[in-house]
Formats: sequence, C-alpha cells, structure tokens
Amino acid sequence: NNNGNEDGEPIIDALQTAASLLFSQCRGIEAVSYMQQCYQRIQTPCEALSKLVGMYLPASVDRKDNAENNDHAMKEEEEEEPQAMELTHVEAVQALPGFEFRCQTAKLLLEACACLLEQEESNNDTAHDTISETTTHRPPSQYCARAAVHVLGSLLAENDEVIEIWCLTGDAYRLAGQTAVAHQYYRQTADMLQSVRRSLDEQLDDDDDQDLQRELDEITCQWEEVQQKLQETALDKTSGDGAEPMEE
Repeated sequence: NNNGNEDGEPIIDALQTAASLLFSQCRGIEAVSYMQQCYQRIQTPCEALSKLVGMYLPASVDRKDNAENNDHAMKEEEEEEPQAMELTHVEAVQALPGFEFRCQTAKLLLEACACLLEQEESNNDTAHDTISETTTHRPPSQYCARAAVHVLGSLLAENDEVIEIWCLTGDAYRLAGQTAVAHQYYRQTADMLQSVRRSLDEQLDDDDDQDLQRELDEITCQWEEVQQKLQETALDKTSGDGAEPMEE
C-alpha cells in the first residue's frame, strides 16, 4: 500500500496531494485538515530549523501582540528545551521531505490560511471547527500562517538564495499579522530581483537574446508585484498594524 506508512497512517505525499486536489476543486476548507496533518509530520524539524534562522513564532504569540511580548515568548520557549535541536531534532531534520516538496507545502498552507481568513472574516464558525482545539488556541488561520513561516524557515536554513522563498516568507508573516517583518522580507526579495535585473540587462547589452529578454520581462513583472507589496505593507506599518521591525 503506497498510500500509508507502517502504522497505517497516510504518508505526507498523499496528504499533500489530497489537499492540492481539494484546493483545485475550490474546496479549500476541506483541504485545511489535510494540510494540518501534513504539517504535523514535519513540525518538529521545521521549528528547529526556523529557530536557527531566527524565524520561530511561538504558539503563544497572537496576531496583534507587540514585539516585546513576542521576544519574551520566544525566550521562554528556548529556555524550555535548550538542547532539543542538538539531541533530538537532528535525525528528524535529516528525514525532512525535499526542498521542492516543502516549498509546495508552504504554498498550500498559505492558501489554507487565506481560505480560513475569508471564513473568519465572514463570522463563519465552521472554519474554527476545522482545526482541533487541542492543536492550537490561536485562530485557525494563524495556525496555518505560523506553520507556513516555519516551513519556509526550514527552506531558508537550507538555501537562502531562492528568491521565491523570501517573497513567500513575506506573505506568511503578513498573514500572521507581522506586517513590519513581512515588509523586510519583501525588501530583501526586491533587492534580489533587482540584482538579477541588472545582470540580465548587462547580458542583453552584449547579446540580443530573445530568451534573455523574456526572462528579464518576467523578473521585472515579479519585481513590480513585490514593489506593490512593499507599498501596502509600508502603509500598514504607518497605520500601526503588525509588529515592530527586526533590526537590520
């Protein structure tokens, strides 16, 4: 049976495939429970790697908590298990699914978060029943946003040169209500895209290659989209929404 492990539980690939199919059928709320199960299989190593790159979001931190409370909660969490990463998480980290799989996991978690936010904003209580109360006391959408941050943290810990991951991390922090932090990830994304644009421009000066031009157009389009996100998060920051920015 390729759809389960030795304990009879569905394997993570099957869970993620099921969620992806449900999203494609516009059945996002049904997909959430599959993504919850999917994340739970990789939660411990993803959180461990997130701590290494300073991206850990404690479950006790709510959407509107300020930076001081966030830091306090993170310190408490770190004091509880000071040796956890060294002694118990290494094997789990090594057993994580591949980079591309986790990238897709993060995207689906963000999609789940967006679906749940829509439900929560329309005061539909059925969305809150999708994720068990034993799993989290946070609103379900925030559980998914936090999960996405940790999955993306595991990816940045592995390779911090993939531009898409920086942008997705900005999206995750934004959905988690950490607007100022999201703004910084969007800024890094824009800077990386601008660097690629300059490189392609220089190559086009020497070689009028249509493929290079198409690539430049695509990168420029992405850069413009990120600029829009920068403007939006800058407005949110000035209106007082989100946490204080991290030190640069």
